[in-house]
Amino acid sequence: MDKAKVGNFIYSLRKEKHISQGQLGILLGVTNKAVSKWENGNNQPEVAMLYKLSEVLGVSVDELAKGERAAPKSESSLRQENAALTKRLAQAEREEATSERKFFFVDLYLYTVVSLFFLFLYLSMYSFISFGGGFWPNLLSGLACYWIVPTLLFVGIVTGAKLLERVIKTTSPVLPIVLLTFFPLSIAFFITAGVVLSIPLMVKAKKICFNPAYHSFEKDKPIVYRYLISLLAIFIVAALTLLFFGLYHGTDPLFTLVYVPLLFLFLAGDTIVFGVFASKRGIF
Repeated sequence: MDKAKVGNFIYSLRKEKHISQGQLGILLGVTNKAVSKWENGNNQPEVAMLYKLSEVLGVSVDELAKGERAAPKSESSLRQENAALTKRLAQAEREEATSERKFFFVDLYLYTVVSLFFLFLYLSMYSFISFGGGFWPNLLSGLACYWIVPTLLFVGIVTGAKLLERVIKTTSPVLPIVLLTFFPLSIAFFITAGVVLSIPLMVKAKKICFNPAYHSFEKDKPIVYRYLISLLAIFIVAALTLLFFGLYHGTDPLFTLVYVPLLFLFLAGDTIVFGVFASKRGIF
């Protein structure tokens, strides 16, 4: 195949359909950068992708490989194809928005409710944990080990899984084999990348999932935030009440044995309630 000719043909077909590189990428499950490389002749689609491209752009695989139409299409035929593609694109964008919405709220939940769970868990065990040194070194070491690290680990796993899924979908099929070959290192890499990129990805996901052009979720945004804040407040009040009650009666190990399961129950109940609400509101 002539890369430049095929690239120009993809560009002209995309313009004919009145869609952007990003929108074509959504329909194909690739990034806009991949589409840009095809159109600039820097790269060419793989065989499997040619079939997807031909279906989306309304040409045969043979025409796509040659970089030209076998015969011109009528205006009415093009209008019908464009109308069908517009519907398909709207559905694909809604699905992408739903996926980004799930990711955004899961990470937000991890940064708030789950993070506080680990904080209260550490506070309940503070009297029995010692890292040596003075008060502040001991406190800061405990917060790092029992609050910050577990929270970031959960965030890294969720965000890293999203990154891994995106990489596998948008890159060469050889990559999954390479990742499996270096399994322990690749998992560690994606968890680390998940921690580092969690906030930028959440910001990007928020822009997509709250875009009113994609879906009608915009009107539900204040309700969902208020509900999440309410759950967060209930969790904090319940955990603090139990914590202060236990600490007021001394540092009895029995308190920790009772408090930790209760804290788990509060977290589980909070998560289930939010999950049910989110499901009914169309978040999940």
